[in-house]
Amino acid sequence: MDNVDKPSVLHIKTDHKGDINCIAFSDRYIASCSSDKSVRVYNLDNSLSELPYSPLLGHTYFVLSCAFSPCGTYLATASMDGHMQVWQTSNGKRYADYTHPEGVDLRTVAWSSPPFVAVGAADGTVCLWDTASQDRRLVRYWRAHDMDCNTVTALCFTPDGRWLFTASTMGDAKLWPVLPATDSSPLYPGEAHEGGVLAAQFAARITHSESKGVAYKLVTGGGDNAVKLWQIYPDKLKEFKLISTLIDGGHEGPVQSVCFSPTDESILATASIDRSVIIWNVTQSRLLWKLEKHTLIVNCVAFGPRGDLLASGGMDKKVVIWSTNKINQPGCSDNSIITNQMKNHYLRVCDWSINDVIHWLSENGHESHEDTFKRNEISGKELLCLNIDNLDTQLGIEVFAHRKQLSDAIERLKSSDKHDRSIPDEFICPITQEPMVDPVLLPDGYTYNDVLFKIG
Repeated sequence: MDNVDKPSVLHIKTDHKGDINCIAFSDRYIASCSSDKSVRVYNLDNSLSELPYSPLLGHTYFVLSCAFSPCGTYLATASMDGHMQVWQTSNGKRYADYTHPEGVDLRTVAWSSPPFVAVGAADGTVCLWDTASQDRRLVRYWRAHDMDCNTVTALCFTPDGRWLFTASTMGDAKLWPVLPATDSSPLYPGEAHEGGVLAAQFAARITHSESKGVAYKLVTGGGDNAVKLWQIYPDKLKEFKLISTLIDGGHEGPVQSVCFSPTDESILATASIDRSVIIWNVTQSRLLWKLEKHTLIVNCVAFGPRGDLLASGGMDKKVVIWSTNKINQPGCSDNSIITNQMKNHYLRVCDWSINDVIHWLSENGHESHEDTFKRNEISGKELLCLNIDNLDTQLGIEVFAHRKQLSDAIERLKSSDKHDRSIPDEFICPITQEPMVDPVLLPDGYTYNDVLFKIG
């Protein structure tokens, strides 16, 4: 296929003695959890060596889900034993142990920033904990899905942490406000997949326009063998819009896991009961590669933080690590409108991730405070709340000159964030709702992405 080299196998891990149920990446580590009740953690370097404290042995039943905190300091694991445990990645020590109020099986876990952790349970309930508070309190506990035998099978936060998506074995999907001021009712599109929603993930990029407000892109996989792309407008339009369905020539069984590339959201990986992993170009609705290295059901797939690695795990007890650094699609190069300069144009400071804040510190000569900001998991929202006083009282930055420099830089950010830096509507394709790579004016008077009319 043009400009695309097939991913190659770098390594196969065979340390687990049971099914691989979930794989997660941080900037430094790869974690896998298994039905053998263990969690294994590996270095994300050329050695891919297992850490001295691995495996983590704290659960008494199958471990079904794992997720790193945004800065990689902690690893959360959810198990059918009803416990969600949080581990320190620096030494493997258990930081906290949370139990579902009714002791119900936990099926999926997700982190947000500020440091909230959400878990979905087998009875359709969701728990939201604040891991940074002194008492590590349960912030919310509610029934997200009402029907009997309705397990929460998919759960993920929007990139800015404002909303939580949940879905179930009955196929219904909902978008909940994380901390509702008054109305806690969800945005509800109805049945998202026949046969249940089995996986979901938001793309990292948030778009915004005056007419439509904030927009999030979501991918879901289901028991109907389909992969679906959605655009969600929770603020102004209150709309949950299906963009496209990827099914032709794709999976021949239920889709167990989905994952956007963190560096190019036109690239998507999916895993299925049919024993395969598929790499898609979602902009072109095109299957790029079907990877068939597993001998049994593939339960999970995840991209590495730089998009150059992909890991998959399944019932064959293997973690397969692939090289994906040669995936380079036409229209997704540096000539695309989606460049770092354009990202800075539409990504408001309040939407910055922790890594964005760290990058900002480095660019502005404050490298000495990077560890402090990482340790306290300061994202864009928290950054805008900092001032010369709480930089000392909350972050422990005692040198007045440093605090003054930081607070002045933050004030400049606050000023710039007041201006609307969204992508103008004329740069958004009305079909895909994506920034256009090669815009073309058609007779209907609208501008579209030319790549849509070149397929086939």
